[in-house]
Amino acid sequence: MKTALAASLLALGLFASGCTTSSTGAKNDPAPSDSTQSPTASSPSPSEGESAADGGAFGPTGFDGITLGMSLDEVKATDAATFPDGEGEAGACVWFTFVNAPGEESDSATPDPSMTSYDGLIGPKGVELLVAREGMKTPEGIELGSTKAEALAAYPNAEFRSDFGNYRAHVEGQPNDAAFFFTLRGGKVSNLNISLDTPQCFN
Repeated sequence: MKTALAASLLALGLFASGCTTSSTGAKNDPAPSDSTQSPTASSPSPSEGESAADGGAFGPTGFDGITLGMSLDEVKATDAATFPDGEGEAGACVWFTFVNAPGEESDSATPDPSMTSYDGLIGPKGVELLVAREGMKTPEGIELGSTKAEALAAYPNAEFRSDFGNYRAHVEGQPNDAAFFFTLRGGKVSNLNISLDTPQCFN
């Protein structure tokens, strides 16, 4: 089963609004209670995502040829996504799943069979959100399960957002409106997304 996008939205404090979709909600990870200063460390320069088949990275702005800002037609042309709820009507928010992503649900997970799962969201501004699955790593090597120390060393400029309970990590050289967002639970990365700061399909 693919990563539940609804759970990631909740963990980021980003709730769907005005979307025509049949997605169901999921339990939210508790927000971390600390806002420890990020340690200083240099991180490797990110590269644009290659195809999943080539072991491409998750980020800094896309995965498997799907990047933030792409229109629905552009995403369809990649053949890298499917649309569980259909492709929507003009102006609708459209959810999709990755075709070639690694990382099925971990053995310890107990999926809810009534939950529809998603990997990304397309809105009026194009692709607004991409969600990492288990086994997908950023160019800096961060993935679900990375430790807090590893995440903050990879992104020394990450800012803790106490209102949402997550970290925003902008990557130098990428659009100012785009960033990684990750949530920590039990000292490890429990959610990892790429998102626009000013989405139209959630707030």
